[in-house]
Amino acid sequence: CLEAWNRLFGFDEWIDDQLWEPFAVLVRHKMFKPTFYDDVGKEMKANLASMLRHANRTTTSWRQRNFFDTLGFQLSADDKCALSVRDEILHNGYFLKRWFDLTPEEQQQRRDNVARLRNLATSSILKLCGFEGDTIDHIRYGILKIEKTTLPNSMAK
Repeated sequence: CLEAWNRLFGFDEWIDDQLWEPFAVLVRHKMFKPTFYDDVGKEMKANLASMLRHANRTTTSWRQRNFFDTLGFQLSADDKCALSVRDEILHNGYFLKRWFDLTPEEQQQRRDNVARLRNLATSSILKLCGFEGDTIDHIRYGILKIEKTTLPNSMAK
């Protein structure tokens, strides 16, 4: 959701690609000269060239922050913790600390993180639909208020 949002309404690159690419090409050509960084090896030179190609891209954490800021979220420390758990699952494919290794407090926090992620996803979708009103708070099973968000003109039509 946040990737698509930034493609349409934010930006993916720090510098316009037409300005960045000639610079990146120039630096890459210098990197592949025989005397430049020979001591790091051919594979490392290729890695550095690849990283340079992607250095102009905004980071996922920046795009995520931009998305939530634009939609008017005030992310709490607990929300940020839940988002880091989401990142752990996406990047590793599993939780690094297994359920049976958690203390009872950590088990409750993991349950709450799942509920927080549900709240963030539900709230995001409802805000993007232009919804304003009440929905279920998955942490407390009470009411979660969704405030109206000013959407980009192309979306609000």
